[in-house]
Amino acid sequence: MIKNHPCTESVAKVRKLRAEGKDNECRDLKRATIPWLTPNCFLKKRKLEKDYDFEENFIRSSRYIYYDIDADVNTTENLKKEFIENYGNFVALVSKSVSARGISILVRINRYINCKNDFNAAYDYIQNNYFPLIKFDNNVKIFGAAWYLPYDTDVYFNTDNVIEIPDDIFSSISSYDVCSPPPPPIHHMSYSEEDNSNENLILETKVDFEGDYYIWPIHILSIHFPEKIEDGSKHKVFKRVLHDFIELNPKSNYKDALDFIAHLNNRHCEPKMNFLHLKSVVRSQYESIKSNPNYKNTSKRQLRVIHYRKKYLIPPDIRKGLSNSMRGLLDRAMTHKKIYQAITYLLDEYGSYSHQEICDLTKISRSTIKRHIHKSKNEFEKEFTELTNKIQSIVAKYQLPTY
Repeated sequence: MIKNHPCTESVAKVRKLRAEGKDNECRDLKRATIPWLTPNCFLKKRKLEKDYDFEENFIRSSRYIYYDIDADVNTTENLKKEFIENYGNFVALVSKSVSARGISILVRINRYINCKNDFNAAYDYIQNNYFPLIKFDNNVKIFGAAWYLPYDTDVYFNTDNVIEIPDDIFSSISSYDVCSPPPPPIHHMSYSEEDNSNENLILETKVDFEGDYYIWPIHILSIHFPEKIEDGSKHKVFKRVLHDFIELNPKSNYKDALDFIAHLNNRHCEPKMNFLHLKSVVRSQYESIKSNPNYKNTSKRQLRVIHYRKKYLIPPDIRKGLSNSMRGLLDRAMTHKKIYQAITYLLDEYGSYSHQEICDLTKISRSTIKRHIHKSKNEFEKEFTELTNKIQSIVAKYQLPTY
C-alpha cells in the first residue's frame, strides 16, 4: 500500500501545502483524507490513556516499533539513502513520510510487548544501542501512536531483520517521573516445586518489595466469595473462583484445585454440593482451562497504587483515603505530562499551539487543559513528596509495638 497508495492525489496536495508552509491546512487535509494505522499494536480503539482504557482496547502488539526522523523536503531523499546505507541491516522498513518531510522507520523485534512501560523500555533500548547518533522525533514514542500511511514508490522493506530485546531491560521502568522507583516483581506463587502444600497457595496477586510500603499502580487479582454461598449460585461461584485460583497458582494441580473448592463447599455452602458432582465441575473447568493455549481469565482486577507490608494494621477508611489521594495525584500528573508532550510536538511540527489543537491531539477536554497548562512538574513532585511523607507517618503510627 505504501508503493500503491490509495490516496495519491491527497498526498500530492499534502506535500504541496507543506512545501508552501501552510502547515495548518496541511494538517487538516491529512487528518481528513489520509488513512492511518497504529504500527506498534492492534487496537479496538485508539484510546490507551487510563488503565481501564488499555484493558478494553488493547488487542496485541505488532512486534514492530515505529520511529520517525524529521527533515526538510529537500534533504529527505538523501537522509533516507544514508539511513538505509548505515542502518538497513537493522530495520524492517524505511520510507518517506506522507508529507515528504522526513522518514518513517519500522523496526521488527523478537517479542510481543504487552504494556506501555515495556514499550518505552524497548523503544529506548533500540534507540540507545542501535541508533545512538540518530535524533528521532520522540513525539511518536507512544504505544498507540498513529502513523499516516506514507507514499513512497521506492520504499525499503526487509522483514528478515529482527532485533533481539533482552528480558532484563524491563526491570527498571517507571510509569511517570513523579513516581520514579522501579516496579517490584510480581509473584503468583510463594512455594517451591518441592513444597506444594495448600498452606502456600496464593489467594491474591502478591507484590514483593522492600520496606513497609510501596507506591506503584498494579492491577490486583483477588479470590473473593460470599461468606454464605446461596443454593443456586454454587456453580457460578465455584467456576469463577476456580479460574482465579488457577491464574494465581499456575503450578497447582487438579488435586489442589479440588481441595480448595471442597473447602469452600464445606465451610460456606448450605446445603453442600454433592461431592461427586463437585469433582465433575472442578475437573471439567480445570481441564478446559489447562488444555486451551489461548485461554485468558477475564475476571476483574482492582487497581491498587499503595501496597503495605502489614495492610491489616491500618484501618480500611484510612487506606482508602490515601489510595484515592495518590490515584488522583498520579492521574493529574499524567494528564499534565500528556499536555506538555502535545505542546512540544505542536511547537516542533508547526511552530505554535492552541488549546483546541492540544485537545484534538490528546483527547483531553479544554477545561482540563486550562487547569493544568500553567502548572509545573515541580508542583506535582512537591505534592507527591508531601503525600508519601503522610503515608510514612501513618504506617509508623500503626506498626506493631516491638519489645
